[in-house]
Amino acid sequence: MTGKKRTTNYLSNENLIREIMESKAVQAKHPKRTPARCLTKDLVNMLILLVNKYSQKHNWRGYSYIDDMKSEALVSLCQSALKFDPTKSQNPFGYYTQIITRCFLTYLDKEKNQRMIRDELIEASGSDLKPSTNRQMEGYDFDYDTTPKPAEPEKKPSKKD
Repeated sequence: MTGKKRTTNYLSNENLIREIMESKAVQAKHPKRTPARCLTKDLVNMLILLVNKYSQKHNWRGYSYIDDMKSEALVSLCQSALKFDPTKSQNPFGYYTQIITRCFLTYLDKEKNQRMIRDELIEASGSDLKPSTNRQMEGYDFDYDTTPKPAEPEKKPSKKD
């Protein structure tokens, strides 16, 4: 028997679409509910599995705040899970993966902004604390001397004859 062994995917678009349609039926019965409360348990489990698998990619490993990133992505998925329209596309997996990617990148931007603010405060305080490694590697010149420097005298234009 030669040939490649067929791998099974952990999620299929058919199962996702089926659960989305069931969740949309629940939403139609209960229009006052938020979209997150209309999701079926199976769809929620699929979304959790998708976020967990996506967070294990090589470019997200090593972050100390990966759990926060996963939580934020899951909240965003629950809010926008029923916005997927099966009449326009048959690929909810790709739709949800893009939502997760955007959430992860947004969270990284927030963390970077907080780190920059923290580093600027550390530098401005003149304390013995060092800024983050990223800040040090970016090549910033650190002036820990907070004593005022004397003003340089203005240069008068010279007359050239």
